[in-house]
Amino acid sequence: MTFDSATLKKFEFLLLASRRAYQGASQGSRRNARVGGGVEFADYRDYAFGDDLRNLDWNVYARLESLFIKRFQEEGAIPVYCFLDASRSMGALAGGAKFDYARKVVGAISYVSLAHFDPVAIYSFSSKIEETFPLARGKERFLALARFLERVETRGNETNVSASIEEALKTITKP
Repeated sequence: MTFDSATLKKFEFLLLASRRAYQGASQGSRRNARVGGGVEFADYRDYAFGDDLRNLDWNVYARLESLFIKRFQEEGAIPVYCFLDASRSMGALAGGAKFDYARKVVGAISYVSLAHFDPVAIYSFSSKIEETFPLARGKERFLALARFLERVETRGNETNVSASIEEALKTITKP
């Protein structure tokens, strides 16, 4: 499972879309539901006693002679959890081409997420979770992730998606 540098460059322009703002706790490149100390301007609100004076907009005060606080949109990270079917049925067709394709898809999704500073975890499963790549963030972690995907092999005779996901949910602490 290898990607050339030209393909990885193309992946950097892709983004996994989210239909709603996410209430994430860590910094990332996605619009967060919280308004606070980000970079992108969101709106103004009236000054209330105890607000940080550094957030006052003095230009608005000069025009309106009223105190307003500038609010900014925070950016958060969305954890991405990938599940890779590693049952024997994935390796049975066309000499394992189906499994290789699945690993490439997981690798591509992971790179897109890591490029936008979203943490990624991978769960390889058959009837249960077989191997796990723990949450990692940043493009520099892609090499370790790619090595993990190359190491994963098919095993187990049956596939139990729901049991594997339930098992993984016990270890996932972030929404």
